[in-house]
Amino acid sequence: MKKAVFITLSFALLLTLGCCKANSPGKSMTFGAAPTLTETISIATLTAEPANYVNKDVLVTGEVVAMCMHKGCWVEVRETNGISIICRSLDESIHFTPNCMGKAIRCQGKLIYDPNAPGFEEKQHQGEDPHLCPSPKVLVSLQGATVDLATRTPSPAH
Repeated sequence: MKKAVFITLSFALLLTLGCCKANSPGKSMTFGAAPTLTETISIATLTAEPANYVNKDVLVTGEVVAMCMHKGCWVEVRETNGISIICRSLDESIHFTPNCMGKAIRCQGKLIYDPNAPGFEEKQHQGEDPHLCPSPKVLVSLQGATVDLATRTPSPAH
């Protein structure tokens, strides 16, 4: 009995230390491939002139203000000026975790522009009820992203 209690407490301690380490200052987490581009393009520029960037690799930065709560396959990234873009793993190979909300993010991927996009589309993952996923006119098809888990970015003034 004492051995079982010791093992349980040891496991709980390891989980606690692991959680603390994941939220320690300077800790970041990469989803998919780590971004390799160094020059960012403003989300305002991408959304104003999407045709100039179609199928080009882009790097955007901002704050995660919304995300897929089903599988984590998309995030909404907002600049400090309040303009945002959806960064989505179209093949669903990248899955963000809930601790990304409100954090600084760098997303790299190809810009997709479809003026006929429906805005939202119904998706159903295995074992889940159908739900709506964003399908906007302009989005970044994710190759990878890095989230700064220690930094909460300031929200723009309303």
